[in-house]
Amino acid sequence: MAEAIAPPNYESVLRGFGHAVEQLRAFEAKVTTVDPSLGGDELFRDPERLGEAAAFVERALAGSVPPQGPQPAFERRTFQESPSNQMAVRAADAVIAEPGQRYNPLFIAGPSGTGKTHLLNAIGNELARRGPGKVRVACVGAQLFIDELIAALQEGQIERFRARYRAADALLIDDVQFVAGKERTQEELFHVFNQFHSAGKQLVLVSDVPPKAIEGLEDRLRSRFEGGLVAELEAPDRALREKLFARYLADAGEVDPALLQYLAERRVSSVRELIGVVHRLQALAESTGEPISLASARQELEPTGAAVLAPPATVRQAADVFFLDDEKIVWEWPEVSGRLVEELR
Repeated sequence: MAEAIAPPNYESVLRGFGHAVEQLRAFEAKVTTVDPSLGGDELFRDPERLGEAAAFVERALAGSVPPQGPQPAFERRTFQESPSNQMAVRAADAVIAEPGQRYNPLFIAGPSGTGKTHLLNAIGNELARRGPGKVRVACVGAQLFIDELIAALQEGQIERFRARYRAADALLIDDVQFVAGKERTQEELFHVFNQFHSAGKQLVLVSDVPPKAIEGLEDRLRSRFEGGLVAELEAPDRALREKLFARYLADAGEVDPALLQYLAERRVSSVRELIGVVHRLQALAESTGEPISLASARQELEPTGAAVLAPPATVRQAADVFFLDDEKIVWEWPEVSGRLVEELR
């Protein structure tokens, strides 16, 4: 199309291009039967890479293509460290420096919103960067592991399922507590775990509670999860809150140190809750057209105070008829000395 004059065989060129596109579509449809996430690969968008696409599908069908990798948006450099997460962060850095050698497995536990998924994917991205195309990192949620296993059992492809996971050089599983109570899933995870551990491949597991607190988890898995290092993440402490508020409010311009100190003193149970506070302040600034200040933040975030009590007359109107006699109700308590004089007269 870029040439000034069409070549004499342009019709055959167009037919060849169309045929290649159809083949790529067929390859993409076939590879998604193994893993839907593989269908978006750029190989299936370039007719000049038809041969590569065919080889990729062949490897996927043979179980040589590991499950999906970590989410690139979660980077190690953007994960803030503080005393509330220091142990987990230091352990993650040790795993990145020496995968499979120290803390294998690394088990990260903590309540929702404390950064477990971010740290898990950050580890995976750093491991993958150690050698582009050489270190194959599988980073999946436990629910995906369960769903793939069920599909493999239904289709009679359990060996391909096992081969896919064995093809990875590191295995990272999020929300591993979801395997609790699922006998067949725990059986397969037990064998996958043993294969990785015996081969010196890194394992990182994430849960909302430590292994000992996961009800319905088989003892053999529990003991293996605890065989490396269990590092817990806590709710953001003051130091972490200050760092995160400074980071998330940076887009609004220079942040008043007094405002930052005020926000850092406010306790939150998770990073999500902290981000919610940031969104409230940003919405306030947009609605008023004024920058976020300490005064506006106080007005937005602090309660307005207790509700004002209804006046006595309102209470009297709502009271039972029996209590409407003024002799039986004291609406105002006079000074004690005056009351005594009144009573003794």
